[in-house]
Amino acid sequence: PVARTTQALYSMASPTAAANLRDGDLVFFRIDGAKVSHAGIYLCNDYFIHASTSKGVMVSSLTEPYWKKYFVAAGRLAP
Repeated sequence: PVARTTQALYSMASPTAAANLRDGDLVFFRIDGAKVSHAGIYLCNDYFIHASTSKGVMVSSLTEPYWKKYFVAAGRLAP
């Protein structure tokens, strides 16, 4: 099944340690309250691609203070 929300995608992903991230893994953020509310796709060297409501699709770094503050987990979907 295709996940239709960030929370559903988070539930489907197998946890992955941030130190073991590979291209294509998912990164999850808790920005709005208790639920995971934002996700991105890991690229390499701490960068990930994601969609911003105000800026469209963009590449950001997990080392940026904003993303470090809200990072909650990383995960991998089974093939």
